[in-house]
Amino acid sequence: MIGGVEALTFYKSPNSKDPPDWPDAEIIMVAGSYSSDQGTGLIRGANIRQDIYDTVYKPLEDIIEDYWSVLIMQFRPKSRGYLKLRDKNPWSRPMFYPNYFHHQWDLEVLLEATKEAIRISQTPAMKALGSRIHDIPLPDCAHLHFGSDDYWRCSIRTLSYTLHHQVGTCRMGPNGDRSAVVDPELRVYGIHRLRVADNSIIPNPITAHTNAASYMVGEKLADMIKADWKNDQQKKTKIIFDNEDSFFKSLFNE
Repeated sequence: MIGGVEALTFYKSPNSKDPPDWPDAEIIMVAGSYSSDQGTGLIRGANIRQDIYDTVYKPLEDIIEDYWSVLIMQFRPKSRGYLKLRDKNPWSRPMFYPNYFHHQWDLEVLLEATKEAIRISQTPAMKALGSRIHDIPLPDCAHLHFGSDDYWRCSIRTLSYTLHHQVGTCRMGPNGDRSAVVDPELRVYGIHRLRVADNSIIPNPITAHTNAASYMVGEKLADMIKADWKNDQQKKTKIIFDNEDSFFKSLFNE
């Protein structure tokens, strides 16, 4: 993360078919820029190529000014990725195929949210602070007119990276659903005494960050395990009670 989150807002795309109270994106405003650490770490976290940093962000290193940046997170993307096992070794890292922007809708949502962020930056309140857009074009998009829709589409494809809220790789679903990995009690189908309790069980992306959801999943599973354990103990106790009379009769040879 570039800096602490100073403000955020939710954005509704004008072309959205979802209910009116379902935002399509989150506009996150943070202090600083990718040049805030002179290119030592932030660009690695965002997987930004060195030539992009040198062209666009490095010139900011020698300018003594305050910067703010906008991160735009899309909710409920229509593109779907997948992962595969690399081999039979359980310690091998899996292979991820995120399929970003496989569905055109995702690109258009981020485009509209980008234009909303620019609109916010041009409000009187922001202009009073001297806010202005950093207009050095990305090398891969320099052939397009800076600020045009096509330029921003190119920019989105070039600079986007994950915000670490993936879900669905061990999705919950009914028995018979070939895409389901766990049942409603988070037990892995086909494997005895194994459950999964994290964001991977969520079937579809939610309209939020997933940290609160992960706490909910863990707490819910803890309650289910405790309930199962309690039921098992009651069954064991019931067996002892059922045999109590015969047990004492045997002691007294009755």
